Amino acid sequence: MSVTLACTGVSNVVLPNPTVPVNYRTPKNYPVTFQTDGGVRYGYNKGVIDYISDLNFVVTSQTVITNLIALWVAVDGQAYEFSLTDWDTNTYTTTRFNHQSLEGRITEVRDGSLWRVRLGFVDQGT
Repeated sequence: MSVTLACTGVSNVVLPNPTVPVNYRTPKNYPVTFQTDGGVRYGYNKGVIDYISDLNFVVTSQTVITNLIALWVAVDGQAYEFSLTDWDTNTYTTTRFNHQSLEGRITEVRDGSLWRVRLGFVDQGT
């Protein structure tokens, strides 16, 4: 079992199952309306729900790290969507990264053989 990140034109990133704690697909609802101090009203589509995930992985392959960085570059960080297939083989095609850089998210524990990876994702459930 694993978590697979896929984007057209880039090698798939196959990550092992996440380590605990697993914060996976927590729904985030947006307010329907609110009013600012100046009296301007804003409305949001109440049918839009984002699902937020924060997952930690222990990676033992340099190839996985290389492919992850290549995927990050291909989707331009948070800019473009990719698909995420989870350990139960559910696929979500509107997934984006939920952080602005990979800095501090990939920590090399043992030279060339062990990494801790913390990734955040957001998707709309499709």
